[in-house]
Amino acid sequence: MNPHSQAVREALYADSALGIGNFLFKVLEQDVDREGVLFSLEQPFATPRGTCFEQLSLTDLYRAVAELAAWYQQLGVRAGEIVLTYTGEGISQFLHFLALTSLGAIPAPVNCNMRPDIVLLYHRKYRFDWLVYDRHAQSAELARLAAGQRGIHACDGADPSLPAQPEGDWPMQYRHDVTVMICHSSGTTGVPKAVLFGHQQFFHGKRERLLQFWQADRERMLSALPHSHSAGVSYLMTAVLLGMPTRVLTHLTSPALADEIAAFEPSVMAGFSQSYAALAEAHPRDNAFPSLRRFFNTGDTAHETHIRALLEAAPEAAFHDGFGASELGMALFSKVSRRGRIATGRCVGRPVPFARARIEDDLGRVLPQGEIGYIAVQSPTITAGYFLDDSLTARCRRPEGYWLTGDVGYLDTDGAFVHLDRAVDVIHSARGPVYTLQLEETVLRQCQVDDITVVGVPLSPRRCEMVVALLRPTAARAVVLCHEVAAVLAASLPADVPYTVVNLSADAELPTGATGKALKRVIRDRFWQDLNQYRRGDRDTYQYVLQVRSDSDTLTLKRPMQMLEAKKTLEAEKAKLIAKLQSHPFLTRCRAGQASLDELKYFLVQQGHYSGYFTRYLCAMMANLPSNVEVFELAENLFEELGFAGSDETPHYLLYRKMLTDFGLSLESPAPNPATLGLIDAMFAHCRDPQPSVGLAALCLGAEALVPAMYADIIAGFEAHGVEAETIRFFHLHVQCDDGHAETIENILVEMVEKDSSQLEVIIAAGHALVDARRDFFTAVEQAYSPSAEQAVASV
Repeated sequence: MNPHSQAVREALYADSALGIGNFLFKVLEQDVDREGVLFSLEQPFATPRGTCFEQLSLTDLYRAVAELAAWYQQLGVRAGEIVLTYTGEGISQFLHFLALTSLGAIPAPVNCNMRPDIVLLYHRKYRFDWLVYDRHAQSAELARLAAGQRGIHACDGADPSLPAQPEGDWPMQYRHDVTVMICHSSGTTGVPKAVLFGHQQFFHGKRERLLQFWQADRERMLSALPHSHSAGVSYLMTAVLLGMPTRVLTHLTSPALADEIAAFEPSVMAGFSQSYAALAEAHPRDNAFPSLRRFFNTGDTAHETHIRALLEAAPEAAFHDGFGASELGMALFSKVSRRGRIATGRCVGRPVPFARARIEDDLGRVLPQGEIGYIAVQSPTITAGYFLDDSLTARCRRPEGYWLTGDVGYLDTDGAFVHLDRAVDVIHSARGPVYTLQLEETVLRQCQVDDITVVGVPLSPRRCEMVVALLRPTAARAVVLCHEVAAVLAASLPADVPYTVVNLSADAELPTGATGKALKRVIRDRFWQDLNQYRRGDRDTYQYVLQVRSDSDTLTLKRPMQMLEAKKTLEAEKAKLIAKLQSHPFLTRCRAGQASLDELKYFLVQQGHYSGYFTRYLCAMMANLPSNVEVFELAENLFEELGFAGSDETPHYLLYRKMLTDFGLSLESPAPNPATLGLIDAMFAHCRDPQPSVGLAALCLGAEALVPAMYADIIAGFEAHGVEAETIRFFHLHVQCDDGHAETIENILVEMVEKDSSQLEVIIAAGHALVDARRDFFTAVEQAYSPSAEQAVASV
């Protein structure tokens, strides 16, 4: 599509009647390119007449809007009526918005991720006239809940007999600042609030984009905004006003975001912080997005670490981080970051030129620089108020037209505003307020975590709260990261403020609102229930919890730095033991491809004798564990060995038996040699020890932790003889999975060391005892089939 000319944009800018309710038809009055592709769609759109669009020119856009408006007219929708639209993500909400405003009706778009029961509560609470939905993931449940209710209609048919355009005087003419849209808030504090948007009020600030937004000959935008949100409407409106080709996404936090950027090559990307977080967490390579020149973030400010990662991927881009809310009409604070010059911390910058801001205390008094209070903003873009809630509107609107945003912050010495937290999310600790967003930023800056959510959990019956940090599932370093995060919290929080770090299970999802924001109130309400489930051995929600300890309702703290040191010590000892084992001539020759096939076959039989007792080692050790929590943590390993893991995987003992058969071997002969019996006896003796750390250490440092390295060498030995991977699948499987088993046991050992530091010596000694027994086992293998092994090693 050819962009609108400078003359067209200047004419639109000068049109005082131009606003949010009529911009499409105002653009079509101008001399513009009507046939070039304006919107390319990730998800095609079909009108009620059955016309399907995979892309939209201005002509197509007019046709789609006209057909949709005609359907609404046939339905009986009239000017002034309010229609809740619950349609799929993508261009759909924007088209419904345009169709309804063209009739003079008031669209109330709702994010398709909002739960259907909440949608119906929202609809009833505000007594909207109509509810219209189309096919998407939640629509079937809505239809079930709304069955038999009046005024609720599906827009998912295809009737070619419908009119192509509304009858009568169409489209509606707008000349005054009437209400043209009602958008819901994020819903993080309950049923969403209904925010009013006016024809001119919402357009203020956007008018300037006609002259200032265009920065290059060919601008292209990728919109990853939720298009039911006012920001989504705003940026798609900007595309229409400028004639800017735009890719409209349906999947806003998908791993495919990077692929969309690479394919479309936009110069501009618009999204919420959740989309930028998802993009950054995909770890794009440096200069992965060379076409991008500007990122626009609105709503909540983005995290510094995410901005830094994106600017490495788009080194020529600027990241425009706008802080705003539905009630403010647009982002009214802005800061710009570039590669090498990242705007740090929770600073949201200065107000835009047509806005003013200040910090107030609980009495409404204006506070000086440096003092923390409530952020209040004055701007012509601010909403007229909340629909059907005059009392809430009055509480938020301050004298002189200032609006309380519901956020806490302060004015710094440079005249910029710093956003610390949402007022409802501030943690009321025994030592004073703790700001969750500030803590999240600190952790992200100092720890290698992709994302974190911090909440305050009541310590009932006391009124104070505990700090809880929840991490998204991470890889093998999960426990180490939990300890690192705990150390950062310990350094950041006032003395004696209790805190907990939780690593979520792989399949667990934090509750989020329709726009993707974490529902911190729900997390708070569920915390003690989820923690109790974890203590009973249920790992569906919490995989690992650090620091929570409750005894007669008294909270005591663990020492995260001590635990982190214990973890690091065990990791170092594990590395030493692996090196000690791999230095044995047998494994050295396996790596070099010099172990004979007969020698390897003998190893298979002797290893089979030893591993045949593995489930009994586990059971002997588990009988001495102090609580059921540890038993449940180790049950996965036991279940995998027995084939009860709930998957289609063949049990491990059957895999081993098949491998022996494929080599023409049997455990009936040769019998276990003395060193093999010694290894079996050593493992049994340690696992039966009444001191549980002894058996755990033997299985971890003396077995599971060694398996990936040991079996990798064995695999190399077999591959040197041309043995196919499927034949030795047992070894490949254990190289992949046993590292996780070792970590499970190691985490329990860390807990034991935290309680009693003297256990560290016991654990290390057990590990060395089993490695020594394993080395004797390897020596016996060599002596049986390779008497000249020592000379062979010398030539490696």
